[in-house]
Amino acid sequence: MRKLAVFDIDGTLHWTEVMSREVYGTVMPMFGLEPPTDETLFSTYGCTSDKILDILGIERFPDLREAFLRELEAEEVRQMPLVGKCYEGAIETLRLLRDDRVEAALCSMCPTVYMDAFADSFGIGELIRYRRDESDGSDKGKLLESLIVESSADRAVMVGDRHFDIEAARFCGVPFIGCTYGYAPDEIKGADIAVRTAKELYAAITDLMER
Repeated sequence: MRKLAVFDIDGTLHWTEVMSREVYGTVMPMFGLEPPTDETLFSTYGCTSDKILDILGIERFPDLREAFLRELEAEEVRQMPLVGKCYEGAIETLRLLRDDRVEAALCSMCPTVYMDAFADSFGIGELIRYRRDESDGSDKGKLLESLIVESSADRAVMVGDRHFDIEAARFCGVPFIGCTYGYAPDEIKGADIAVRTAKELYAAITDLMER
């Protein structure tokens, strides 16, 4: 039986605020803009680049759009290995799943360079079999579906912290693990299992795979 565990990145594996405060604190002033509040910053996690620009108000300045995205992506790639941080237990979960022959995938509405920087910075490339990012589409449900098809998984589970993640799981008819330590715990009520820390992920995934 082939098993697949699909992970969102921000608020699920990556403790994103540690890095993103540095990134936005550097990039926003380059364009004469104030860095976002934490509330605004957290609301961008899990969104496509276009949606992030809308939330930050950059869409009001179309001439800045491409330049802003270039600077943002470059700064994220620079800062990820310097100050990026995974939740305690996240990488260990991926290692344990590999040992159990459960394949792992990343599915996040981030740019490819961000996903690559994340995997490279934390040395988890060999632990991740499949990947989907915003270059593959903006509908997370369809991206999750394509991962399940590509992997030929008999059992799959989605892990995340935002409504995009639980909606994708429901679209595909697979169980969902909600990370309440992430950035929108109220959005993931109704999860098949809710975990309070990343240390609980392995046991939760194993439980759902065996049901």
